[in-house]
Amino acid sequence: MILIISLLLTQLSLALSLSCETDIPSTGIYLNLVDDEYQLEIQHYSGLQYIPYYRGIVRPSLLNRLNEDAKILQSLGTSYTFRFPKNECSLVSDGIISCMNGKKKTINGQEVSAFALDTQTVDYKTFAGSYSRQLVHVFLVVNSRSIHMEAEYLPGNCYFGKERD
Repeated sequence: MILIISLLLTQLSLALSLSCETDIPSTGIYLNLVDDEYQLEIQHYSGLQYIPYYRGIVRPSLLNRLNEDAKILQSLGTSYTFRFPKNECSLVSDGIISCMNGKKKTINGQEVSAFALDTQTVDYKTFAGSYSRQLVHVFLVVNSRSIHMEAEYLPGNCYFGKERD
């Protein structure tokens, strides 16, 4: 009985962690437990002109919006952090993390919150073979404007885990 209680307490004291970055660091995204909250850290190592923020079909009608979003993201700088309540983050399954309701903060004079963070594993099948990619989505609200930032990583460049609190 003591062993079962001990195992349950051990599981309850585990924390999520995420670390994604490219071989030559361009943008790193990290999630770790800090002071009983999850801290999301975003680092743009190669400068503001390389911020990954859109993945999808680009249409001429979308270009102005993409340029405006890029300028807003660039105004936040090369490094910033957000906090999520501990109970709002979960490991849904292997390689799939979900966090909601990030706290608001001011970054370079702009009111920003990370509304959500999630990860996704995408499998591709082509004539040349099959491969996977790990996607990290960060949904930001900057001065009441929603901006969806996405980064794509090779599976070996994203590490998921459960660490002790």
